[in-house]
Amino acid sequence: NNWFSEKSLHDSGAVDEIIKLLKEKNLAFEKDSALWFKSTELGDDKDRVLIKSNGKKTYIATDLAYHRDKLERGFDKIINVQGADHYKEAETVRDFVEKVLGKKNIIHSIITQWVKVKKNGQEVKMSKRNGVYYALDDLIDEVGRDATRFIFTSYAPGSHINFDIDLAKEHSEKNPVYYVQYAHARICSILTKAKSSTIKNPDSADLSLLNHPKEMILMRELNKFPELVEEISENFEAHTLPHYAIGLADKFHSFYDQCQVLDEKAPELSRARLILANAVRIVLSETLRLIGVQAPEKM
Repeated sequence: NNWFSEKSLHDSGAVDEIIKLLKEKNLAFEKDSALWFKSTELGDDKDRVLIKSNGKKTYIATDLAYHRDKLERGFDKIINVQGADHYKEAETVRDFVEKVLGKKNIIHSIITQWVKVKKNGQEVKMSKRNGVYYALDDLIDEVGRDATRFIFTSYAPGSHINFDIDLAKEHSEKNPVYYVQYAHARICSILTKAKSSTIKNPDSADLSLLNHPKEMILMRELNKFPELVEEISENFEAHTLPHYAIGLADKFHSFYDQCQVLDEKAPELSRARLILANAVRIVLSETLRLIGVQAPEKM
């Protein structure tokens, strides 16, 4: 929600203050015309440069200052999302916060893996060294924000991401985000049709009529949602949300294929099934909202 200027840390003197703090704690030393952080004393595998021989301050010096600034702003939980190539730097920062600033169990590091992009059945070759890359903006322009967010979120941080552009653009059940959004739109269509039918007042339905195996499976799946959200708030495993949405959509489609929702010959059962369908709509909508994906009413 907020952008932070790295330049502001230098302009305010925050980086210089961190270097002064490390010197006071005998955690800085000079070598080869550079200033080093004795990070090995905190458990690092090697010491880190704070100021290069040309006088320029390094990334790690700025990052240490940034995390002290976060703590001074009153945050009691810091979640850092970084790429696999910053794994050791993430550990260095955490050790600094815990052992130098004395703040334990505040930093939670989420280390993400590499992304492979496929298009037309072929991997799009990327090279940081050669400056060959596939921009995220281009990916969003090509497949849309919803597909991009849903697919990226569906991978655990430690997993390598395989992003298939052709699959992300498909309007079929093979495309996970389309499959989930279609289930939501389908329910909205059913609820709209119910308003113009003879089946009225679904709120007064007898829910004990919901005893079909597909109904029971669907209700059990709905019951998992609150606990799942609570678990994610503690373990940060947000990738379980898209998988839950896919599973719920799958169980709804299966229920819909075997259980007629709108049946004017059985109005009481229809009312009960409308309540169940609406419950699925609410949970699908909320799951997609948490992922940051739209829940369309029509497709």
